[in-house]
Amino acid sequence: MQPPNIWIAWRENPHSARYRLHHGISGALLQVVPWLNVVLVAALFLVVSGRITVAPGIVFDLPKASLAEGVHDDARAVLLTPAPGGPALAFFADVRYRIDSEDECARLAGAIRQAQDRDGWKTLVLYAARDVPHGDVMRFVSIARDAGVRAVNVAIKPEE
Repeated sequence: MQPPNIWIAWRENPHSARYRLHHGISGALLQVVPWLNVVLVAALFLVVSGRITVAPGIVFDLPKASLAEGVHDDARAVLLTPAPGGPALAFFADVRYRIDSEDECARLAGAIRQAQDRDGWKTLVLYAARDVPHGDVMRFVSIARDAGVRAVNVAIKPEE
């Protein structure tokens, strides 16, 4: 019977006792495997770290609107909630208004009334983020209706 290709010899080293593989390609492969593991774990970390890293700022998830119909003469407003469970923020004419504040709601109504008198539009399009509570959307609609807007079209991105 022929001896196997790989054999393990015990060699005494003055610093420590070690096991060494002395023969064949498999011995070289077994010495490379730990380094391959390190490289694979580092590559996996680099791939996944982009998904784990928290980026500063607020992520806006607004509905996509196509411009297939051309330019609209209607006014536009955006309603979103920057933090889950936080107050909704309305953006109209590049100004931010908090929906939960009575003073800011009155200022929003005044801004809508002034813009309507100045520009003559009759419809307001409200782009709302998907996580805005229904009550905040209805509150904005009632503010716009009280300011004299005839129609408020609400565009909310559906669940995907």
